[in-house]
Amino acid sequence: MRLSSAVAGRDGVASPSSRRPFVALSGRTRFKRAFRVGDRTTAGGVTVIAAAGAAGPSAVGIVVKRSIGNAVVRNRARRRLREAVAK
Repeated sequence: MRLSSAVAGRDGVASPSSRRPFVALSGRTRFKRAFRVGDRTTAGGVTVIAAAGAAGPSAVGIVVKRSIGNAVVRNRARRRLREAVAK
């Protein structure tokens, strides 16, 4: 499963200040491409999408349904999951 650097990030490199072993997906195009070629796991109202980077770190996207709560609750869930995946 190879992806272009467009899925992994602009330059396909994780931010050195974040200390994450992955690149967080952002933008509709990158999410759609990762959804098509990556692996998905769904639990409750949360979906985690992981796609291998071409030469760099993996790309990870987190989707939280509206049924989980308002925007504050959904964003908190995303932040906590990103931190858990980073460790």
